[in-house]
Amino acid sequence: MSTQHVDEGKGLNQQIPLPEQETMKISPGQTFLPPQSPPTPPRRPTKKRWYLVATIAALFVLLLGGGIFAFAQFGKAPNNPVVTTKTATPGAGVTVAATPGKGDLTPTPAPGVVLGTQTCPSVVASLAHWNTLIGTNNGQRHVERVSCANIMDTTALQALVIARHPGAFSYLDVYVFSNIESAKPTQIFSLEKLMNGDAKISNYNTIITAEADPNSPANAGKTVTALTTDLFREFDWSDGTGTLVQTAFPGIFPDLTRYQAEKDQQAIDQGQQNWKNSPTQVAKALVKQFLGWTQTLSTYVRSGGGVQDVGAVVRAQESSPTGKGQGPFVDVTLSRLEGNVHNFWVATGVGGNTAITMTSLVPR
Repeated sequence: MSTQHVDEGKGLNQQIPLPEQETMKISPGQTFLPPQSPPTPPRRPTKKRWYLVATIAALFVLLLGGGIFAFAQFGKAPNNPVVTTKTATPGAGVTVAATPGKGDLTPTPAPGVVLGTQTCPSVVASLAHWNTLIGTNNGQRHVERVSCANIMDTTALQALVIARHPGAFSYLDVYVFSNIESAKPTQIFSLEKLMNGDAKISNYNTIITAEADPNSPANAGKTVTALTTDLFREFDWSDGTGTLVQTAFPGIFPDLTRYQAEKDQQAIDQGQQNWKNSPTQVAKALVKQFLGWTQTLSTYVRSGGGVQDVGAVVRAQESSPTGKGQGPFVDVTLSRLEGNVHNFWVATGVGGNTAITMTSLVPR
């Protein structure tokens, strides 16, 4: 499944490395016989001549090598690191170029492939049908929901089946099947015993899950009833492995996962958290949370950010603590969730004249 990217490569100061200089050497003991008759005027010193030749040759190698390297790099997309932290001596005045990061644009599906949940065929829509197929463990679990989509990125439908265990832990078992209308559907993925779990099909045809991690800092030492749902994962189909594999959401704020982002979008559609529809407010909230600036903060849109734009770059700048000179600033790169102009803004990269740069993961 292919993805598009927002403002890819803008703001990158890519330096092309040059090969090491090569010098010509004269082997020890090599001599040059003086010319025979007729006599000629004395030559220039041999050492200087070879030095000149070596210098010209080295320059030629540098130019040729650099040109070949530049040609090889033509058309290559820059690779974003997961998180790049640049350290600097305080007061060194380090300048870090803004790294746009990767946008979360809706992929272009293959012909006939539809994104998002679709209506299941009537023959497989029944919960009782799947209770029979996957079993209830003598009544210890029951199928809670069945959803269908082109999870394998083909025109055929696959089914997400989730089964709930009764009890305080509220365990959830997750299954994905292909050949869903056959007498024996093929199981292509499973994930069992998600505590306080949930699972659904995303707008990307991925499987997104939520659960409580009892060993996380937020939940350690708490009773079962006090646990917080704090572990979110996303799984995408892989032709190479023949199953769904874990993937990453390309955003760093206000959400780090697609499960959280799509849940936030539902709340925004209901009139809540409207500040996330403003690229400047999202950038300001990010700066306050991650950088802890206490001086007056100003923001303005450097590019994009309109009602029909799916990308934006916002500069957030803190006033100088001394009232003199320029205060620190960062450029926050954002994209609309899933490339939809009606969705909220997600930050995908941060860079500026501070000593830290954050970039999102490569999409999907």
